[in-house]
Amino acid sequence: MTNRDNILRLITQISAGLYVLPGQPHTASRLDADFRTLEKLSDAAMMEFNAIHPGEIDEAFKVKGLHDRLHAVVVQLRAIRHALDVADNAAEKALQAVREISAAVEESSPEDDAL
Repeated sequence: MTNRDNILRLITQISAGLYVLPGQPHTASRLDADFRTLEKLSDAAMMEFNAIHPGEIDEAFKVKGLHDRLHAVVVQLRAIRHALDVADNAAEKALQAVREISAAVEESSPEDDAL
């Protein structure tokens, strides 16, 4: 593989890495939607919590709603964490590709003293 082919391959890797980062049109809307969902779930859990009267808890059924809402919050947080982990891995790969391009260019360019 020539240096030019290698650089083109690395540029493709960088592009793929940047495409999945938060802030890009397709991922930003997904993460924004995930955070809006989390906010709604958190609000619902807080409302459920505020509706509980400690003196009236005489069976597990009285806290079942809170349990279910908090479980939904945990699941949503895991989904967001996964999306951020994917973005983190992609950014790391893109950064490594940039470093490889830099190293390849440095190896193939003439020394400054030769100018």
